[in-house]
Amino acid sequence: MKNIYLLLIFIFLLQSCGNKGNKNNADEIKSPPTDTLNNLFNIISETELLKIFGEENIVKDSTYNINGKKVYINIVYPKTKDQVEIYWTKKDGKNTISTIKQTALFDDSNNNYLLETRWKTSFGLKLGTTLKEIEELNGCPFIFYGFGWDNGGFISEFNGGKLSKLPIALQIGIADTKSNANNSDYENLLGNREFNSSDEEAQRLNPVVNSITIFKK
Repeated sequence: MKNIYLLLIFIFLLQSCGNKGNKNNADEIKSPPTDTLNNLFNIISETELLKIFGEENIVKDSTYNINGKKVYINIVYPKTKDQVEIYWTKKDGKNTISTIKQTALFDDSNNNYLLETRWKTSFGLKLGTTLKEIEELNGCPFIFYGFGWDNGGFISEFNGGKLSKLPIALQIGIADTKSNANNSDYENLLGNREFNSSDEEAQRLNPVVNSITIFKK
């Protein structure tokens, strides 16, 4: 039930504002909020956010959630490889950050994702983390949706591993779409169905994280 709920939230975020050295464990470590995604939850107001990153590096936006309620968003470093979307919600009469999302920008000229970024997470995941590295962090294989459609590559189940305890949603894909256009392993992993990361095709292809969504605990 929890995974279904996270999937619904992830699909909403993907449709509303989607963009075209890893640790060996999932334990959290302390790191400055300026380069660690989940530490951004420590920011208590939009004023503080603007002070940290500068007004010139932030734009305001809004969308509507699946219940038709308006949601306010700050986009940090918009239209750059470091772009991050920050979603706000009202709690106890105050605005608070509810969700943080980073999606790799797609470079149309080179047909690849821009995965080099300043951002990381305190639990070892970041853009570019490979399927095999996710398995290592999780402690076991995981389940993901096939590629080639809107929600392709979304991890639907961590199979009770370490990452299943974290409030995250991950999407994986191939970094270089041009060079893998005729890759038989990629073609065998296409479609609206689920695959296991331990499948031979998935192991050989070894796709990478291209989107991270973190929900406030």
